[in-house]
Amino acid sequence: MTDVHWENNNYFIHYGGAGLDMFQMVGYNPDHDSAHRRQSILGFEFDDVARKLSILALAEHIPRRVYANDEGISFGELFATTCNDSPASANIYRESIGKLLEEKVIEVVGVDGAKRRSAIQIKASDQLISPPQRQLFI
Repeated sequence: MTDVHWENNNYFIHYGGAGLDMFQMVGYNPDHDSAHRRQSILGFEFDDVARKLSILALAEHIPRRVYANDEGISFGELFATTCNDSPASANIYRESIGKLLEEKVIEVVGVDGAKRRSAIQIKASDQLISPPQRQLFI
């Protein structure tokens, strides 16, 4: 369904956040302030600004899910367990993970043990894991 929202960005508005746990808003949070995030006061409009916000938010949220387990989490499981809490499509998840790959925040390993080098290569069965040497600040 999120693919439909992104394809028809002028017909849908979302009032939650850009990353995971989109409805976890308690009190005032400047991240949801339209002046701070440079987004329309109407809400999340599935436009280029919203796409960039989603990629950045997921890049912050995904490592927490990956680092929570020593064995990591498969891409399919990550998406299946969080897609209802995020306006992002699977492709946006992949773009965000691609950014994390470039920054060496996470690693993506296929079932055959091959390391993925780009987001385009990521399959549902691929395991997202923390690198042998984690970064001090995420």
